Amino acid sequence: MSPPKVKIVLETEMKRARKALTIEQKIEVIKRIENGGGKMHRVTSRHEVFEKLEKHLVEWMGTQANQGIPLSTMLIQQKAMSLFEDLRKKAVEEGDSDAKDLSFKASHGWFERFKNRSMLRTIITGEAASADHGVAAVFPAQLQKIINEGGYTAKQIFNVDEMGLFWKRMPSCTFISQNERNVPGHKASKDKLTLLLGGNCAGEVKLKPLLVYHSENPPALIGMVKSSLPVIWRSNRRAWVTREIFADYVQTYLSPFIKKYTAEHSLANKALLIIDSAPGHPSSIVDHGDNIQVVFLPPKTTSLLQPMDQGVITTFRAYYSQSLMQYLLDGVNAKESLSLKQLWKDFSIKKALEFIDHAWHKVSPKTMNVVWNKLCPQFVTFEVSGFEEVTDAKAKILALAMEVGFKEVDGADVEGFLQSHGEELTADELIQLDRHRLTEEEEEEEARYTLNTDQLRIVMDHGDKMTNIISKYDHDMMRSIAFKNAINSALAPFKELYERRLQEHKQSSILSCFCPTESSTSPTDSPQPSTSGTSSGDTLIKKRKLSFSISDSGFEFPPQSPSPPNSPLSPQE
Repeated sequence: MSPPKVKIVLETEMKRARKALTIEQKIEVIKRIENGGGKMHRVTSRHEVFEKLEKHLVEWMGTQANQGIPLSTMLIQQKAMSLFEDLRKKAVEEGDSDAKDLSFKASHGWFERFKNRSMLRTIITGEAASADHGVAAVFPAQLQKIINEGGYTAKQIFNVDEMGLFWKRMPSCTFISQNERNVPGHKASKDKLTLLLGGNCAGEVKLKPLLVYHSENPPALIGMVKSSLPVIWRSNRRAWVTREIFADYVQTYLSPFIKKYTAEHSLANKALLIIDSAPGHPSSIVDHGDNIQVVFLPPKTTSLLQPMDQGVITTFRAYYSQSLMQYLLDGVNAKESLSLKQLWKDFSIKKALEFIDHAWHKVSPKTMNVVWNKLCPQFVTFEVSGFEEVTDAKAKILALAMEVGFKEVDGADVEGFLQSHGEELTADELIQLDRHRLTEEEEEEEARYTLNTDQLRIVMDHGDKMTNIISKYDHDMMRSIAFKNAINSALAPFKELYERRLQEHKQSSILSCFCPTESSTSPTDSPQPSTSGTSSGDTLIKKRKLSFSISDSGFEFPPQSPSPPNSPLSPQE
């Protein structure tokens, strides 16, 4: 995928005009300063290396733009790092001892401040850099004709669009991000997923998000029923919405949803789906839903017209990031508080799914409606103004960051943090992600056998306890016999599995007696094989007692004897 184009707009026309002061005004200023009434601002001097860096960087960006060479935020940051190393090295060679200790991270916060310092009013990346304003101006009228001919209402007009999300990322200036940069291998902050978000023009429908991840069964989700997740879960190596995934989404989810939704609102079973011409949106998609008419946005108009791009995605990312900060704050304030490092380590894709669901629910019907103002203004019922949701969420992210202890975070860092989700991974980062994915798949394979002998024994104990209680206290003998037969029938395959696992262990225990082992521990530090070839764990299994007691709170199960290390009863099996 080629880097998105960048358009640079210099803010020279925005410079403030100089205003001449009268003699009286100058005298008044001097008096205020002498009386302590004038505000004094501390100015922190920057090393000459940084001044030269940004000057050279602006010149380089201008040259690239003039030559029509596409840029991206990531490429600009990489060039800044390269310039810094060259300029610092040169300064040291010229005898500048202070340059040796200089450090520089081309963070997103720095990037936002760099734009302000260099009077780069806007840096438009992606399709917006080459957006076709002429086509975008006439397309809404063409779309209106299609809507009229099809007899569609605002409830029957939908838009969906993909977005990237680095689900485990903090602002780059925080110690969490800085520590991660010093660790070799895969970076959690580079773990990206793709979401497909969408809704209807009326603003009352938010479709169930489609999520594409690089792993089908990450460790945190092993054993989870995929259909119970708050998203439609799909996977491939690059975490991209492919043609096959998109077609399946339309056929198995969107088309049936529209049928049900229109029936509930006494509307015809039909809908107009407006999408862009992304690689994952094949033209043949029109054949995948009998009740869906597909309209493609003209090329180079997505950034100008596509509703989800006009504020929904930005709002969603802000709410998700706010949930991240709230999670850390709740963790450090909890009664049994954990360190920030441990909280961040424990944060998994399972918890991220909760935050995705929470963020999607928080996006208001107003936002879902007003984003259609450029494409279908006739259907916008809310007052069109700035996105207060985004502004409020950014302020809360900053306030939460301060409470957590990230004192170095400022508004520019938050802005850069949210924009960073639009990055594309480099080739090296994709390689690291592949290695990480393979490791996860190995862990997934090892964790498939979740029912070990210890767990199976507990299941059977529970069954015995239930049948004993019914037999003792139920005066209807036929009913209690039927209950016992039903429980025994349900437990039969688990008892068979239990006996098979036990037999496998006996065989491995006998064979282990003939295999020499090396151990650095003393005989008293490690368990020795029994002379019968059966471990103490097997004796415990054979002598399984069925005991129970009744309490007001329910069953009380007998305590389990501790299993020796390497025993078949060990939970690590």
